Amino acid sequence: IFLTVGFMAAVCGFTPSITRAGVTYIFMGISYLLNRPNTPSNTLGTAVTLILIFSPMTVFNLAFQLSALSTYGVLVLSPALSGAFKRYFKIKFRFISYITDAISVTLCAMVTTLPVTIYRFGYISVVGVLTNLLISYAVTVALVCAVIALIISLIYGTFSKPFLLASGVVAKYINSNIWLLGKMPFATVDIPTNY
Repeated sequence: IFLTVGFMAAVCGFTPSITRAGVTYIFMGISYLLNRPNTPSNTLGTAVTLILIFSPMTVFNLAFQLSALSTYGVLVLSPALSGAFKRYFKIKFRFISYITDAISVTLCAMVTTLPVTIYRFGYISVVGVLTNLLISYAVTVALVCAVIALIISLIYGTFSKPFLLASGVVAKYINSNIWLLGKMPFATVDIPTNY
């Protein structure tokens, strides 16, 4: 896990948001190795604190802010909202459960990043939940295909082409959904901000 996290962070250029994710995963891995109990909020808080100790100005980085806030929403708030959905609507089917989980993850990530989004961009996305539902699993497929292609290319490059093509097709699907939904006249609501 440590080698994979380090490799992915290096490939992404150790940006603040990627570094935050990497340090969070490393802390989770260390807690499992030491058989120590941890909670998502403690792990995230420790990672954010450590990064800000070594680089205090990172707190002003937009990607870092959105990454930390959305991760908090996904790890801490989303399980509670998802559980409430399932109890209230008495959901028993697995497929419906997956949909409610995806909706709760998206809503919690959007709500926790809302103050920064409004302040920095001046609008709220109305189609964000629908967009995420349409592309969330596709992003996973594209990433898995790309990683498989990378591993196969180390052995024999020609065999990696089908996986790269599949990843490219899925990436086009993702981009077209984002573009089409983002172009709708009601896609965003402008929020006036006074700086």
